[in-house]
Amino acid sequence: MINNPKIAIITVINKSDRLNEFGLALSTVRCYAQRSQECSHFVLISPNIPENNVNNSLTKSNKCRQNDFMFRRHCVVVEWMSQHPEFEWILFIDGDMAVVNPNHSLFEYINGEQIIFYDRIFNYEIMAGSYLVKNTIYGRNFLNDWANYFYKLPKSFHGTDNGAIHGLFMEKFSSQEHRNKCQHLWEISKNYEDLMTFTVCVRHFIGKQMVNRTFDEGKVRVFPKAAGWARDGGHTGTKFSTKDFMFHGWKAS
Repeated sequence: MINNPKIAIITVINKSDRLNEFGLALSTVRCYAQRSQECSHFVLISPNIPENNVNNSLTKSNKCRQNDFMFRRHCVVVEWMSQHPEFEWILFIDGDMAVVNPNHSLFEYINGEQIIFYDRIFNYEIMAGSYLVKNTIYGRNFLNDWANYFYKLPKSFHGTDNGAIHGLFMEKFSSQEHRNKCQHLWEISKNYEDLMTFTVCVRHFIGKQMVNRTFDEGKVRVFPKAAGWARDGGHTGTKFSTKDFMFHGWKAS
């Protein structure tokens, strides 16, 4: 039985005018949090860092200096977690994720793990745009490792943090031999199709290490397709089922 700790739902954006683009989605999350006894919703803004200013005194005072926002946002979440120990769990969501069926609790998806992801329905990816993470050293270190993968990206069509989450899973949960096979595919990737080949390679090899959909003795879980708290909503338009909780892809543009 979980004791209903506080959950922070966090969205990170890189400029304030994106609040208009994501306004509808954010309003559904805010409404859900307001009626919930277990959640609060926060929108954090992390402005882009000009490449020629990465080493200036202003950015040196900021621990999150990845000049790719897709990585920096995970670092921002870690820093926020460190400053807010009163929240035991964090649900990170993309700005275009909306609550379509509020008759769900996030505790439906938590069962002793430290960090939780889910598989996207339409391809082989682990979803990079949303995760549940416990506010522990393990959870924060996992996110920091992901954020800092920015500095280890191959000079190829790498897929930013989406490609990197698969690289990180390989690094943590597979053998060096298997990692080398997939890493080569990542390094020669030139387009989305090549990136998917790398992704399939990763899923094949880490699947051999997965026990009951978990890794590292149950600390990391990846929910199978259509079993997580969210899915890409475009497949069914505005239609949703009682099992649905959140949709990804709601924005003005």
